[in-house]
Amino acid sequence: MRTSLLFAAAVLVVPSAAPAQSPLSVEIGARVAIPVQDLGNAELGTGFGFGASVRYRFQPSLSAYAGWDWHRFSADLAPDELDVTATDFSFGLRYDRPLGSARPAGEAAPAWWIGGGGILGQYDVEDEAGDPAGDTDYGLGWEAGAGISWPVTERIAVTPGLRLRMLRREVDMGLGPQDATLTYLAIGVGAAIGF
Repeated sequence: MRTSLLFAAAVLVVPSAAPAQSPLSVEIGARVAIPVQDLGNAELGTGFGFGASVRYRFQPSLSAYAGWDWHRFSADLAPDELDVTATDFSFGLRYDRPLGSARPAGEAAPAWWIGGGGILGQYDVEDEAGDPAGDTDYGLGWEAGAGISWPVTERIAVTPGLRLRMLRREVDMGLGPQDATLTYLAIGVGAAIGF
């Protein structure tokens, strides 16, 4: 009897909360990547990138995420012009909180978010002709970010935000291995679709 009452209560509560709190979402976005420091001896220029992630909400305000990102930068290492391409997988936790007062059940509300986690990434260096000039192995780095999630419909939200990302690797560009840290601020906008 008690199990039946709990089941009936869950059936009545869950459908009303589901539209505003989709447990699974996919997000795609584009970003401008602003270097925070030079990459070894190379001066990095502003870059661009894009990525996608999957998020699973396991608590009302807490989600786990995993994603893939790609960013490209121009680099000046006199007398050469180089391109640096970073590719990585990200993973971590994201905390969401609604902006303003509570909304009626089923109505999506704007929210702010903060998050952080790790990245498993590597970067390649190419010369002006597109030929490889150096690359790194995959290694661990970190990221931290914040932003806003602005609902367009019950299931789709626009997600502007920024992330600080850091990946320290050893790169060999013909002069022997040297430590080079890729640190940048990624500012972008995406679209999240809840399921």
